[in-house]
Amino acid sequence: MKAFLECVPCVLNQIIKILRKKVKNQKKREKILLDVLRCFSTIQLSSVTPPELTHEGHSILRKHLGNKDFYKEEKEESNKEALALVPKLEKTIRQSKNKLHDALLLAIAGNIIDYGPEHKFDINKTLRLVLKKKLSGKQFNLFRKKIKGSKRLLYICDNAGEIVFDRLLIEYLIENYDLEVTVAVKSKPVLNDALIEDARFIKLDKFVGVIESGSVTAGTSLDKVNKEFKDAYDKADIVIAKGQGNFETLPHDKKIFFLLMVKCAHLALATNLKYGEIVLWSKS
Repeated sequence: MKAFLECVPCVLNQIIKILRKKVKNQKKREKILLDVLRCFSTIQLSSVTPPELTHEGHSILRKHLGNKDFYKEEKEESNKEALALVPKLEKTIRQSKNKLHDALLLAIAGNIIDYGPEHKFDINKTLRLVLKKKLSGKQFNLFRKKIKGSKRLLYICDNAGEIVFDRLLIEYLIENYDLEVTVAVKSKPVLNDALIEDARFIKLDKFVGVIESGSVTAGTSLDKVNKEFKDAYDKADIVIAKGQGNFETLPHDKKIFFLLMVKCAHLALATNLKYGEIVLWSKS
């Protein structure tokens, strides 16, 4: 999925927020922002995905500020806050009349933890609202049928904090289906996407294999991943891909199920989805 015109101000606003947080000198902020603008002026939007545009802007930031994790503190806080919710989330699944459905719902609710589009979220409010919703019956039945017939699952994570919600879904799937599960996280810092240290912090690696994808953008482009990830992807009978960036970059084929909240109005218009909608989607 190619970038929209509206991706440019969105990414610039994101970069300005980072500059305000990380750079005290106003002239240095302006210099870096001008470099980003010059970079963007050479990019043909029809040739890049939204995550690739973000990567170009953040590459300029790293050229000036070093190879930093610009959201390190936010990710650590998100992981801690999400872990504190685990007893409540486990109780929700345990008491559910449709445990698979609600485990999926909770995993999608976690996708609100995002410092990309909009950068505003209230996870407790989101949980209350999401648990009142229903996934598409057609897509849910498709997923249930696919998961029952699968032996290998590749689960592609999105954000830190969110991976706690992913862990609950993964635990449920392992306990109830005959699945060999591999979980993939990013290889280098990008926005607030989960890294291997986030997976270790929430102890995801204690019961499932965790690999790095090789991806350095907010999405996952199959021509830019490492061999370990590509092998896991090719061997998987079913793939769960979390978040908007993966939806924008991965192929829309029958073995991939996307779990996300639609957090971009322009993506919603382009895909006939609704802004704020919770989505379980696969090509049927």
